[in-house]
Amino acid sequence: MLLPRIAPLGAFLFLLPACQTEVFGGKDTYSPRVETKDYAQEKIDAGPRKGDVYGPGQRDPGASSVASFADALLAFQPRPASVACLPLVTYDLKTGKPWVSELGLGTADAVAHSLREKGYAGQTFGTEEVGLRLAQTNVSRATFTTIESVAGSAGRIGADVVVFGTIKRRDRAGALDRDVLTCELQAYDVAGRRIATSTRWEVPSDDPSLRRTWDLAQAESTWMPDSRYGLPSATPGLAGELRRVWDDLAAALGRTIDPAQITGAIYVAPLDVAAFAPQLATLRSAQGAYLSELSLRLESARAANTSPNLSGSIVLNGTEYPSFQAAEAYLVQLAESFQATPAAHFAQSFSSGFGDAIRARVNPTGKPVNDLAAIRPVDRVLIEGELAQGGLARSSASRDALKNAGVGLVVAPRLERIGDALQIRADAYDTAKGAVAGDGTASIPANFTPELSRALGQ
Repeated sequence: MLLPRIAPLGAFLFLLPACQTEVFGGKDTYSPRVETKDYAQEKIDAGPRKGDVYGPGQRDPGASSVASFADALLAFQPRPASVACLPLVTYDLKTGKPWVSELGLGTADAVAHSLREKGYAGQTFGTEEVGLRLAQTNVSRATFTTIESVAGSAGRIGADVVVFGTIKRRDRAGALDRDVLTCELQAYDVAGRRIATSTRWEVPSDDPSLRRTWDLAQAESTWMPDSRYGLPSATPGLAGELRRVWDDLAAALGRTIDPAQITGAIYVAPLDVAAFAPQLATLRSAQGAYLSELSLRLESARAANTSPNLSGSIVLNGTEYPSFQAAEAYLVQLAESFQATPAAHFAQSFSSGFGDAIRARVNPTGKPVNDLAAIRPVDRVLIEGELAQGGLARSSASRDALKNAGVGLVVAPRLERIGDALQIRADAYDTAKGAVAGDGTASIPANFTPELSRALGQ
């Protein structure tokens, strides 16, 4: 009887199919294993070109688009005097927020380089120069992630045209089931508030000549402040924002005011925050009523060529006072009450810093700034009331009081709310001519509103 021969298990070769199982919706889907090549090792084995690990014929898919984009910028009218290039921002499914890749950074610098090569005579700011400018103007780099945010804050960069772009990734797109990067460049005309020109191109994943571009597109740069590769950076705060506002307002006044024409000292009034401080609003209302009654009696006396009649009662904020002296005492009480509030401290601090900026920009001849020691208390009430109502240029009594105190220029800053936006406006009055000598405005981004509200004591 022949016994069956038992062979060891290792003597047999078992061939298993190269497959993996993924379960979707309750049934198995089989897909073949994708073969991967070690291109780096292949190039090392090839010999001479050891540094080229991406394969032969690598190309830049955006080169022609960047060149035509630069040509369109050069042809744009009115021709810009300066162009600032922000990096392209990446949007994909792998991260929950926008980020900047090495490709986005390099493309922006390529635009700046192309403009210079084509003979652009204006100022061109690459990403390094723009980064420095943002730091100087107290703006976070993370602010510029959409075309809407660029349009809202482009003026802070100080360029006529701001170049901005996006990189959007689509996975398994189209019939070829490949990944695609869509790159788009836009140039925003700051003065015209419009798109000057734009271009776009695509980078497919199945093209071997684009391997280097894909690597750059997936490598995070150090541009964003929260990048894990970047150095820690301070979050823009209200103090830095106020320094920027001082400089911008002083620069705006310096463009319209000739210091040689100013005779006397410069007075920077406390920041008017009546729209945000109820105590100041009450004070301004009472000052306005006092001013109206006083001006009426002064004009009547001037017309009759007699001394002004300051006897009799006066009504302030719905309350009747038996004399002007009693009304003045009430105004002093309101002023002292307001001076104890955080809003008053903030207003004085702002004007102090603003005065320093004016001293450096508008006042190179060394005229005194904020010297009101010679102004009488009653005249101070009159001046503050006129400033609150914007009528200082029309009030001869206020101008005479200022000229008698040696003040030739009054700068009145005011905090304003326009919808959800905040801005500070500064008007400069020439006391000798009785006219507005210059003005300027500076916007404050909405992200500073909470800190500003706390500074005002709200």
